[in-house]
Amino acid sequence: MHGRIRALGSLNPYSENIREEARRLRDAGIRGIKIHPDYVGITLDDPAFDPVFELASARGMFVVTHAGFDPVSPHKTFCTPDMILRVLDAHPTLRLVAAHTGGFDRETEVLEKLCGKDVYLDTSLSAVRAARDAAWGERCAAILRAHRPDRLLFASDTPWSDPAAELSFLSGCGLSEDTLTCILWRNAEGLLTTV
Repeated sequence: MHGRIRALGSLNPYSENIREEARRLRDAGIRGIKIHPDYVGITLDDPAFDPVFELASARGMFVVTHAGFDPVSPHKTFCTPDMILRVLDAHPTLRLVAAHTGGFDRETEVLEKLCGKDVYLDTSLSAVRAARDAAWGERCAAILRAHRPDRLLFASDTPWSDPAAELSFLSGCGLSEDTLTCILWRNAEGLLTTV
């Protein structure tokens, strides 16, 4: 960590030393774990991820997951809103962040199933989606308006999206100043400082 930049760690669910790795990350001041189910090749709700979620919860860490479509696995989605709900039910103390407003190319499902739930949604790639298709962008904005302000986080997914474009997208979503404050820093500060 350096200055205002905070790194996340990673835990492979198949690691023989997963407990030691989780302790090492926490001792190093790492507050969050990033996982990408597509790259590991198992769905978010696969029991193989349970140790990651249990260790994160026990050590006061949050977990960020890719959610929705990913070009690395175009014919299978490894993290859907239903999978997220199953994980939250099985791990009620887990602080889970679902990237791409809860599911890239799953916006309608996110609106119906995740909005209002105790799951963080980040804003990454919203501007990219809006630039490709206005209706797609409006669905992202609708998620941000419908979800809990205390469970939204700014993200860009650089280099695939420009942070300035993501900020511009947020400014056009009709969100209150308080909600924007929550998205831009307050919620992240809570995740990064809460033990």
